[in-house]
Amino acid sequence: MHILNVHIFWKFFRYLLEKFLKIYTRRWTLLNDNGISATSNVLDLGCGDARFSEYFNGVYVGIDNHKPYIDKASRKYLSKIFGTTIDSIDLKKYSFDCLLLLDVVHHLTDAEFSDIILKIKHLNIKKIFIFDPIKEQRGVIGRLLCFLDRGKFIRSLTELKQLIKNNDLLITKIENLKFGPTDCVMIVVKK
Repeated sequence: MHILNVHIFWKFFRYLLEKFLKIYTRRWTLLNDNGISATSNVLDLGCGDARFSEYFNGVYVGIDNHKPYIDKASRKYLSKIFGTTIDSIDLKKYSFDCLLLLDVVHHLTDAEFSDIILKIKHLNIKKIFIFDPIKEQRGVIGRLLCFLDRGKFIRSLTELKQLIKNNDLLITKIENLKFGPTDCVMIVVKK
């Protein structure tokens, strides 16, 4: 078992990321700059304990396959909707301004990513936002953090773009980001 699968450690790690790197605040600003607001309807795949849901008061649906995180999120955020799989919620009845994949894609094989895209293709989603670390780490600490990450599929920017293209998605924007020592990317996609 990875230490970050223990909720208290994961929550503390995320607290440190926000306290020192403003990771949530910076992502929120980037979403705002790209037309997403507090009233937006959001589908958040890989939501963890749904910390990011605090920014939204529109429809928020969070999905994560780690049931303890979903159980905690369900108790904490009573007005939000949660499930452990895409199929566990009737998503067709919602219209989403965006799909969030925050630090998720590097946990998925190409086939798993394609399966998710196939399952959401029929949904009414205006934009997809992918935030993920990339292989091209400029510093030693960034490379070490990527090596220690639970996600085993950290891709280069070229590989991420190819994965998106292979799933018939259109990239509308790419922004290189630096969160402390880690090089990341934000990719905005349309179906």
